[in-house]
Amino acid sequence: MNGREYTVLAVGRDPTGVSTDFKAFIDLKPDSVTFAGGEINWGENGGFPFVSGTTDTPVFVNLDPPLDVDQTVPIKGTAYLGDPSDPANGTQLETTMTYRAIEKDTRVVTQAGVFNGVTRFTGLTNVDGTVINGEAWYHPDFGMLKGTIDWPQPYGSTLDLTGMTDVGSNGPGANTVRKMGVIDYSNTHWDISTGEVGDGWTADRTRHAKMLLEMRFVDDSAAMDPNLVPQVDVEFGTVWGYFYHQLVASPISFFHPEDNGKGYTFWVAYVDQAGNKHDPGTEIYHIDVDMMPGNPGPIQITGRIIYQKAPGVE
Repeated sequence: MNGREYTVLAVGRDPTGVSTDFKAFIDLKPDSVTFAGGEINWGENGGFPFVSGTTDTPVFVNLDPPLDVDQTVPIKGTAYLGDPSDPANGTQLETTMTYRAIEKDTRVVTQAGVFNGVTRFTGLTNVDGTVINGEAWYHPDFGMLKGTIDWPQPYGSTLDLTGMTDVGSNGPGANTVRKMGVIDYSNTHWDISTGEVGDGWTADRTRHAKMLLEMRFVDDSAAMDPNLVPQVDVEFGTVWGYFYHQLVASPISFFHPEDNGKGYTFWVAYVDQAGNKHDPGTEIYHIDVDMMPGNPGPIQITGRIIYQKAPGVE
């Protein structure tokens, strides 16, 4: 866009990713975000976004400003209601967004789990005489975790992170898949698999995969009780077999260093194994977790699999 590449942030209610309610074209850094446009898709609208738009120049937002100091960002661009290729649907917009960081190094609970080291923002802007207020929680490693705006009326809109999956590269060589989520009595299963990359069968059966699982209770008081053990069934394995593992208590988080030193207990298991060292071919490595009856409460789970692509796999 305008000779510059941007990441497409897609947000939707459909966990399969088939439908997207909101898209934003951004360049995200740990302490800033540059916004170039976006679109909102609500209901049937002839195959076009309900609302879309682009900025005349990229909008830069400082994500690490001084606490309780107003930041102002001028926004100028074109918004389209319906088909963006029809100039008659375009409206010129020129406004200013004002925002401030009201808390730093705070915590937020999302459907994906608990996050510490978060900055909480409030902000507002005026669009054609309508004042739109918003609130957002941002983490420098995980990005936007949660947010609300009071538009469209009467109910507004809410963003809440339900899970996080990074499938790494689809190219040859080593690869890493990582996933984060929560299990509870409404969603009792969690898994991570190299099968989510490419056509699924990408891992080398003869070379070791390094699989790390980390869990903690979402509730802080439960997470601080080292005698409260998650009642879960855990499996590390391949398509045709499984690997022995041991779940142990740890005062240290490997995935969430911002949680260290807060008194939490993390339950960790690690496997370093190959599917079959003597039978070349492709494999799928996985970690599965199922919540068992009697488990004390929701559990936040983070997992990672580092593995080698099979020869010839791209």
